[in-house]
Amino acid sequence: MNCLSSVSKYLKCSPAFRIGSESSSKCRCFIVFYNVGLLSGYDTIKPPIFEDSKAFFEKSPLPVYLVSNIDTSDILQAVAYHGLNLAGVFTSEDAKSYKPRKELFELALKSTGLSPDEVIHIGDSVSSDVQGASKVGIRALWLNRFGKSVPEGVENISGLSEAFDRIGQYFY
Repeated sequence: MNCLSSVSKYLKCSPAFRIGSESSSKCRCFIVFYNVGLLSGYDTIKPPIFEDSKAFFEKSPLPVYLVSNIDTSDILQAVAYHGLNLAGVFTSEDAKSYKPRKELFELALKSTGLSPDEVIHIGDSVSSDVQGASKVGIRALWLNRFGKSVPEGVENISGLSEAFDRIGQYFY
């Protein structure tokens, strides 16, 4: 089974959205994902999570990475508390730079061996996430949970259930 057929029941994935050969048994299609599921100002012992975030992590057939301005120990504690299965976590603490600066995104790309055109970044901040990802050539989706006015040129979704359909549209 090749990369395309291994995820075809979830979304349409073009060769531009994977790493490896057609005969690769492991699809490397993925999403770089911001901490959209964790509520800001959370209790570090029992941090809350949006319901659709937990479902997204559980159902994603693609590797998911967190790229966050939250401190490493706090984000790892939240990930463990919720039992999230992630491919990796990159924080501003690791990069010694906060989004929207490009260093955090560059660290994630370098560490994963991925190029910007192989990544979709989903984030809940137009300035930190959408503009930050764009600085390094990563396509970004703004997770606009609260129906705010959408700035011109910004692609948005209102919930994570829309993410897979949107990704299929980009790479088919």
